[in-house]
Amino acid sequence: MTDLSVLNYVTPGGVSCRLVAGGGTVAMRHHNVHLHQPWGLLDELDQRRSAVPWASDEECDAALSWLASAPAIEEPTRARLVVHVRSTPVYDWGTAGAGAR
Repeated sequence: MTDLSVLNYVTPGGVSCRLVAGGGTVAMRHHNVHLHQPWGLLDELDQRRSAVPWASDEECDAALSWLASAPAIEEPTRARLVVHVRSTPVYDWGTAGAGAR
């Protein structure tokens, strides 16, 4: 049996790729600390990429908490990031897809 908890890789921007049933993979966001890295939240916003779903509600809430007090983020950028994080779906392990918050 395949261990479905295997993590294939994590990008510098906090996006992981996990194995799922059937041997496929799914991308999900785990954190936002590395905002300026490839696949980071700012990159996602600036490049107008589709939002990568959060791995869990807890991960999303932690990101919002971090953004509320993160140093060295200008207020207009912080506001854009908060709106983006709140509007990004969370991966729903029950349906193997991203669901709205």
